[in-house]
Amino acid sequence: MGLGSVMTNALSGLRVTQSGLDVVSQNISNADSAGYIRRRSNVSEQPIGDQAGFARVAGVQRMLDKVVQKQLWNETSGSGYTATKANMLGALDQVYGPPDSSSSLGSVMSKFTNAIQQMKSDPANYTLRTGVVAAGQEMAGRLRSLSGGIQDLRGQAEEAISAAVNDVNRILTQIQANDGKILDANGGQSSSPALLDERDKLLTELASYMDIRTSDNGNGSFNIFTTSGVTLFAGSNATKLSFDPAASVGADQLYNPDPALSGVGILRAETGFGGSVDLLANNSIRSGELAALVELRDKTLVTAQNQLDELAANMASALSDREVNGAAVVAGAATGFDVDTVGLLAGNQITLDYTDSTTGQAARFTFVKADSAGAVTGIATSGLSSGDNRVIGINFSLGMASVITQIQAAVGAGFTVSNPAGTTLRIVDDGAGNTRDVNALVARPTVTTTTGPQPAPPAAPITEFPFFIDTGVSGGIYAGSFEGKMQMRGLSARIDVNKDVVSNRALLVQYSSTSTIPQGDQTRPVMMYQRLTGQVRVFSTQTGVGGTSTSYRASIQDFGKRLIETQGSTIQSAASLNEGQQIALKAVEARFTEKSGVNIDQEMSSLVELQNAYSANARVISAVREMMDLLLRL
Repeated sequence: MGLGSVMTNALSGLRVTQSGLDVVSQNISNADSAGYIRRRSNVSEQPIGDQAGFARVAGVQRMLDKVVQKQLWNETSGSGYTATKANMLGALDQVYGPPDSSSSLGSVMSKFTNAIQQMKSDPANYTLRTGVVAAGQEMAGRLRSLSGGIQDLRGQAEEAISAAVNDVNRILTQIQANDGKILDANGGQSSSPALLDERDKLLTELASYMDIRTSDNGNGSFNIFTTSGVTLFAGSNATKLSFDPAASVGADQLYNPDPALSGVGILRAETGFGGSVDLLANNSIRSGELAALVELRDKTLVTAQNQLDELAANMASALSDREVNGAAVVAGAATGFDVDTVGLLAGNQITLDYTDSTTGQAARFTFVKADSAGAVTGIATSGLSSGDNRVIGINFSLGMASVITQIQAAVGAGFTVSNPAGTTLRIVDDGAGNTRDVNALVARPTVTTTTGPQPAPPAAPITEFPFFIDTGVSGGIYAGSFEGKMQMRGLSARIDVNKDVVSNRALLVQYSSTSTIPQGDQTRPVMMYQRLTGQVRVFSTQTGVGGTSTSYRASIQDFGKRLIETQGSTIQSAASLNEGQQIALKAVEARFTEKSGVNIDQEMSSLVELQNAYSANARVISAVREMMDLLLRL
């Protein structure tokens, strides 16, 4: 090798080490910069013919571990989801207040039932009657307050979805601009580490809002999808998300994929040419802040509202619905009951309790009186049915013959349904077949007046009365109607104590308008206390209390306790899940920093090596120059 080749190699070494020094200095100066990926000079040998040539810098490489980066995106999405949910449910916890406070739902409910218990012991005591009215008003007020708080949180979620969509669109627009710079630089493709760092930083920010995955196009560009496959960015084109938030959010404003029926905003991805995809209909966003906000708005907080509404509805119905027990009948080998359906209002129920003889499992059919085909459809789509309690709308406006036909179609061949006379409904089992045994048939018409005529013996006195009313309907009577809309939905925001009872507290005792009831009569107070604390009622799976596949059976008082426990458990679970997710995110971030971040000790070691290499090449150049000077002097 001649002196010229040695000089060329040494000079190339200086250039390589100078480039390396520049990269190391960049690494050190950006050690704390968010999104900065450690860089390294790529050095290659440039041969000259078939001989060894000189060293050259082939470019600057980012030391990015793509596997860990994908894990980081996944955990970032998970963190956005759990943190958002925990924060919102923490606010819900504030709405409910401390369980041991005097204003908590449990305390207020206990105060109400205790007031009735005290009145039951001394019905003639005006002060005790006043206590019942005051406690009832406090109970209704607490339900209204909680319902308002839940809807405020749903409104906040709606606004947050809108803000998050704007952020996602901003990020996608920035990614599109960044992608253009990458492709436009250096004849079509740039490997600029700064541009690539900026792109990855934007992707990590995007991952906090939604779950993402990417694919490389091979030309420096790439595609972004949700994990469900919805395209967010492709071929240098960014998808635009759209969201039209509702001006206000109430209990009866729910998501529906049909824009004409949806009471809240629908999140869409614009596909171009005027088309769009509903991202909520098929659960296209499964993690990140957006997924949590949608779940809170459409599921978690809706379930919380359902719990309050069902509590309010059962409290109202328990005190106003008269139970008409069916009379036992025998029809050949079959046995069952006759019950009179007279007096049923739209929304009132007839329940058929039976046992499946082959499995021994008890179950129920709940037939809800409807006065229109639309109400029947509303009942069918209400979600009130469960595995052990099928809720079925029956259109009574078509006459008893049609009612019998509808009920027979609903219960199937295991029962025989008939109309022996007038408004009487008869349901018997299959007799010799012995596949189902009828246990009870009960009609529950709502009593609409505070006092009524005393039934002739041996009928039981009508002690039920509308203590709680629905201020959102004409007349205030709550019957569970589905005409127009589901009356139970949002009832907790409208419930109040009957103004007639407030102005005349003797109605807490006097239940007959045709006979004198002594001021000390216990009949009505006993009914109130028993219905609220002792009567077992069926609560739908929409409340989430007791599971999502089987209805929950308990007294109203016990349901109220379980409601509070369920909410507390949900809130605590969200907080614990978020705590675990943050630990997981920090672990991946630490691993990502270890793999792709700047280690000052490592960079200082590299700096020393480069300095030594620079000095060695400089000494070679100096030696070659001295040798060439010596040769020239000869």
